[in-house]
Amino acid sequence: SALRMVPDAIGDDVWQRENEHYRECARQLSGFRDAEILVEALDGLAERFGPPARERFDRLRRELDHENRSAHEAGEIERAMASAAAALESGRSRIDSLPIDGDGWELIGPGIHRSYRRGRRRLRNVEEEASVTNLDELRKRVKDLWYQLRLIRDADSEMIGPIADHAHDLSDHLGDDHDLALLREQVQRRAAAFADPADQRHLLEQIDQRRGELQFAAISLGERIYAQKPKSFTKRLKR
Repeated sequence: SALRMVPDAIGDDVWQRENEHYRECARQLSGFRDAEILVEALDGLAERFGPPARERFDRLRRELDHENRSAHEAGEIERAMASAAAALESGRSRIDSLPIDGDGWELIGPGIHRSYRRGRRRLRNVEEEASVTNLDELRKRVKDLWYQLRLIRDADSEMIGPIADHAHDLSDHLGDDHDLALLREQVQRRAAAFADPADQRHLLEQIDQRRGELQFAAISLGERIYAQKPKSFTKRLKR
């Protein structure tokens, strides 16, 4: 997100190199993260719908939890984390050499403007079609905006702080929805984890209901965050 504030300053070649570097760091960990969040997503549904819901998917939860624990015991997660940490360190060592000149609004303004504009466009896509892909793209762009606003919020915490907090909340809503979308895929694939097909159908219905609630909250909040046109938003930040 910080790099996305200054793409014009560092140039396309450096941007592509650094962006791919950090994407690879994330890829090393994403599979292990998914294993953990599937269990957490199931627990969240149990809290939302009550203990009877958990009884219906207890076997699935044990299965997913066993797979997650097995990865820990085999040392796979620790090795992936060590590799990602080393890659992050190597990336940090290059930061001082990035071709960045200046530290004012002229340096970061265009990047923030671009992030806000892209997020606003992704919100429109979600409003037209709330597909998993569109929601995930919006989630990524909202996280960019949230992190960037965190970096500059001390310039005017009373004005920037609430916007950053709203972006954080929106990121959480979209993240929870994304986790449930991943869970839905696993539930559909693992029919054998249910004693009764009706239990599988019931869980899918609960996932869909919860996703509907999250998406409604996300779109409502997104419309507040992205109410302004990009030029108006960045002019306000510049002042």
